[in-house]
Amino acid sequence: MIRSNRAPRASRLFAPLLAALLIISMDVRPAHAYLDPGTGSILLQSTLALIAGTAVTLKLYWSKLKGLIWRRRPEQEHRADRDE
Repeated sequence: MIRSNRAPRASRLFAPLLAALLIISMDVRPAHAYLDPGTGSILLQSTLALIAGTAVTLKLYWSKLKGLIWRRRPEQEHRADRDE
């Protein structure tokens, strides 16, 4: 197997994006914005709603997800039908 010196495609894209993000984050300017106490409350409610929505969605579709992840082999299904 021949190996090349080239970096994988993802890391070639990731490095410039990371460098740009670091440069942008070092530029500090006053925002002239006001965040009232209600903003924190909205962020907390949004986070809790996201968690609750994810939990309900997983609960509703758990059997389908489990079926996709842990499929039984045909020979196991045949054995299970025969045992019943």
